[in-house]
Amino acid sequence: MSTNSLAKPEQFAAPVGPPTPEQLAALPHDNAGPKLNAVVWFLTILSGFFLGLRVYCKHLRHKGLWWDDFILIAAWVRVPAQIDIDCQC
Repeated sequence: MSTNSLAKPEQFAAPVGPPTPEQLAALPHDNAGPKLNAVVWFLTILSGFFLGLRVYCKHLRHKGLWWDDFILIAAWVRVPAQIDIDCQC
């Protein structure tokens, strides 16, 4: 086996310490927070719309709400409150 095919230690970069504040400031600082916030609220509203359709269809068909409907409603009421808490950062 040839020794030329093996990686030599000098081919690897030397270990460096933590970046300096100047190096950290030079890094790109992309902020995806507003986009993420918009997507989370959109999906929350969309899920509320479909939950409303579910309850409305049960009302039209004169079927009562059952335990699964109450769990869904209770969970959906909790979601916007949690999002509001999470988005206060």
